[in-house]
Amino acid sequence: MCLYNDDNGVLVADEDIIVYKVLSTEITGFDVPAYHQQVHSSLRVIQKLKTPFRKMIMELGETYIADGFESDKKLHETVHIGLHTFKDKCDAKRMIKAAIDSGRIYSDTGIYYIVVECIIPKNTKYYKGTFYYGKHSYNSYTSEQLKLCN
Repeated sequence: MCLYNDDNGVLVADEDIIVYKVLSTEITGFDVPAYHQQVHSSLRVIQKLKTPFRKMIMELGETYIADGFESDKKLHETVHIGLHTFKDKCDAKRMIKAAIDSGRIYSDTGIYYIVVECIIPKNTKYYKGTFYYGKHSYNSYTSEQLKLCN
């Protein structure tokens, strides 16, 4: 995921910011109907949560820190390093559908894509901008620190 920075500069959260992250989880042992695989945001049968593009394993309730968040000292018009999230839950759901439709992520039997509420904690460095995927754009954040809610 790549964020196009609206403000061309790093910001610092003056309060907790509620955001949404797309994750995938694999359910094994039974056949899951295809329509449930695409946009199912209330599933709580969690085995392993992974980011859909980089396959990073994440756990609910844990806080993550992005290594090298400010390692590139150029003007940050495009931000690659950091923990990427969406401002709105509906945008996260729309991105799941667009990514499945384009073949970038797969809706194989047993794979669920879910939207998890997260927090960019107060005093965390972050960028605010837009994530473009195909014909769609989504209001997004990339942060140095992120906590997944339970």
